[in-house]
Amino acid sequence: MEHWYHRAAVVLWPRERTFVIRAKASPRWGIGEIAKALRARNPAAAIALAQRLVPFWSNVARQTEKPSLFDATLKVAAKLADPSVAAALLQPFALAALKPKAAPRLTDLLNFYGFEWCRTLLQTWASEENHQPSQSRLSWMDSTLPVLCRTLCANDSSAGRELAGWILSEQCAWLFERSRQIRQYVSAKDVTREMVSLCKPMLSVIESSRATQQPDLSDRVLAFLTADAAELPVQVPIGLLRNAKEHYAPTTRKTWGLRPVHAHCLQVVTSYLDEPARASTDWSIRTPIRCSCRLCESLTQFLRASDQIRFEWKLAKDHRSHIHRIIDAYDLPITHTTRRTGSPFTLVLAKTAALFERDVAERQSWQQELQWLKKTTADF
Repeated sequence: MEHWYHRAAVVLWPRERTFVIRAKASPRWGIGEIAKALRARNPAAAIALAQRLVPFWSNVARQTEKPSLFDATLKVAAKLADPSVAAALLQPFALAALKPKAAPRLTDLLNFYGFEWCRTLLQTWASEENHQPSQSRLSWMDSTLPVLCRTLCANDSSAGRELAGWILSEQCAWLFERSRQIRQYVSAKDVTREMVSLCKPMLSVIESSRATQQPDLSDRVLAFLTADAAELPVQVPIGLLRNAKEHYAPTTRKTWGLRPVHAHCLQVVTSYLDEPARASTDWSIRTPIRCSCRLCESLTQFLRASDQIRFEWKLAKDHRSHIHRIIDAYDLPITHTTRRTGSPFTLVLAKTAALFERDVAERQSWQQELQWLKKTTADF
C-alpha cells in the first residue's frame, strides 16, 4: 500500500441544543429524559423538554418502529398533566401499536384527560392506520381489541365503559366496511379467501360485545354470518365456527349464540350436496359475473350453455382484453386465445375438463365440511 487517506468531521453545536440534537438521533433517549424529570418530581422541566420535542417529534417517531418507544411515550404522556403536549407526543403512532400489555396505559390516559381527549386520540391513530395494510388492523382486532375492552370495563367506570363501547362500535363499522370493499373490489377468485380472513376479528367483536354490554353489535355480526349464501360464501361462517372451536373454551363459545350460524352452515352445505352431481354432458358454468356490460352478457350466455363448449368471437382488441381480464379474474376453466386472421381478430373460447375436476373436488370438500358440522353440533 502506497497511500492511506483519512478524513474526519468535527460536529459542533451550542450546548443548549444538546437535548434536541440527541433526541432527533434517538427518540427513545429523548422520552427517557422526560421520564427522568418526572421521576425527579419536576413536572415543569418535563413539560419544557416535551415541548422541545413537539416540532420534530412527528417525523422521528414515525421512523422508529420499536414498540418500546410507544410504551415509554404512553407512560410519559399519562404523567405530564398537559393535554396538548401529551396529545402531540402520542399523535404520530397508529392503532396497531397499542398491544395488549399497553391496554392499562389507555386507562391511565382516560383518568388524566377524559373521554373526549381519548376519543380524539384514537380517531387520530385510526386515521394513521388507514395508511397501513388492512391486515395489520385485522391482526390488532384479533389480538388486542378484547383485552382493551375488558381492561377499560374492569373497574366499572362509566367513562371506561363508554370509551370501550365507542372503540368497539368503530372497529365493528370498519370491519363491515372492509367486507363491503372485498366483495366489491377484490378479484372474484380471491373474495372467499379475503372474506375468511375476517373470521377471527369477527369473533373478537362478539367476545368484546359481552364485555361492553353491546349485544346489538354481536347480533349484527351473527345476522351477517347467516346471510344468503349468494351474498356471503358459506366458507366464511364455517371458518368462524372452526376458529371458535379451535381457540376458545366450550364454556365461552357456547355463550356467544353461534348455534344459528352452525344451523345455517349445515343447511347450506346439505343443500349443495343434495343437488345431483354434474352430468358428463353438462358443460354449464354458473359463476356470477359482476360486470353487466354487453360483452359480459354474451360471455355469460356462453358460460351457462350446457351444450356449448367452444365459442369463436370476432372482437376488437380492447374488447378482447376485457374478456381476457374477466376470465382470469374469475379463474374460469376456459382457454382463451386469439386467432390473428381477418379483421377484427377472432377470440376463441373453449371450456376445459377442469370444469368437471373442480366439481368433484368441490363436492368432496363439502362432504368433509358436512361431516365436521355434524360432529360439532353440540359444541355450539
